[in-house]
Amino acid sequence: QGTLALDGWEPAGSLAADPARFDEVAGLVNALVGSAVLPAEIGGAGNLEVNLSGPFDELILTAHVDAHPLLLPPIAIDRLVADLSVSEEGLRISGAHFQIGDGSGEIEGRLRWDEAAAEDQLQLSTRGSRLPLAAVASWVDLESAVGAGTFSFDGALRGPLAMPRGSWLVSLEGLMLAGLDVGSASTLIELEDGRF
Repeated sequence: QGTLALDGWEPAGSLAADPARFDEVAGLVNALVGSAVLPAEIGGAGNLEVNLSGPFDELILTAHVDAHPLLLPPIAIDRLVADLSVSEEGLRISGAHFQIGDGSGEIEGRLRWDEAAAEDQLQLSTRGSRLPLAAVASWVDLESAVGAGTFSFDGALRGPLAMPRGSWLVSLEGLMLAGLDVGSASTLIELEDGRF
């Protein structure tokens, strides 16, 4: 639904899909924006509300997403509820709440795909609480080594998309590795020059 002003070719409309298939949505969004905003590998289903505004050469897209699940192989998120905006400048995440098993987390910040943005391409704050280690270990084929436990983290990812930097304070609880009760631990993990 919405209007299309023919004199200025300026759309002002919205669309809603329930259920939405996110593999199809990714292609639509990328075509509208003219850039690979969403990866082609994205999958899953859920509810989607999208609003379009502004002239075609400065199109602004805002969206509310409720995905259950959201798949970005090898990552699988049980549920993601997010408010997003996409413009020529990039993608802004005003609040994305996710759930993996009994754990939950939050992501907010922005992503700019213009390579001239350099250090400002990526600025994301990430937090997670009591996420199941076994689920996350399965993303990297290590589920056989991790029997139980949860982890929590708080940190940020920043810098150019090709070589981002980040740091997270991580805590582990009830950790079982290869059948051994390791207990609890905490550490600081840093990402720089492509290495953790």
